[in-house]
Amino acid sequence: MADEDRQIKYIKVGMEFTNTVTKRILDNLEGQEREEQLDIMKNIQTDYIRMEHEYNTSKHVLAKLKKGLEVENADINKDVEAEYRERLKEELAGSRLQEDDLRSDPRYLQLEGIISGSQPLGDDDLVMTEESETFIDPWSRKPIAEEPVTNRKCKHTYEKATVMKFLEKHSKTRKALKCPIMGCGNNNITAADLYTDPEIKRKVARQNRGGK
Repeated sequence: MADEDRQIKYIKVGMEFTNTVTKRILDNLEGQEREEQLDIMKNIQTDYIRMEHEYNTSKHVLAKLKKGLEVENADINKDVEAEYRERLKEELAGSRLQEDDLRSDPRYLQLEGIISGSQPLGDDDLVMTEESETFIDPWSRKPIAEEPVTNRKCKHTYEKATVMKFLEKHSKTRKALKCPIMGCGNNNITAADLYTDPEIKRKVARQNRGGK
């Protein structure tokens, strides 16, 4: 467990350091050099996201392999290492992160927020926007203009058209869609979890009328 925690810690520290370096680039560089360095930071962040995904996949494969060995009473003639490599290869091939997956990851959105000068929505920001009756779609970062839907699990609200678009893309790759709100632990949004909250729908309609 300690080794596992250490590996995840290294990845998280790397992501945080990438954000810190990005801020320094914004403060100290200009022009083409600045843009080139920011692109490098984006690539580094996506590499960390991939690294985390591959590590979590390897843990999943190990857990399944261990369970299988227990059922089979640990066949001593079995090449466990070769089977692990083969299963891991299959799992990674079937769950490979696409560009859309990377760009919708909360950590990548946070980096984009730093670069654009607007931080991604967190729970505190969400409360503030709801109190002022301004509902922002966390993917597009624009005010919800059409139909809002709320997640039963985490209670976060999205633009229906946007979340359904992402659900369709993820269903084709059979990957879970994470809630993009920073700090949210909901790692599997499903269409069944989404519902229309009459009160939020009323507030969004009022928001789109300019508060009238």
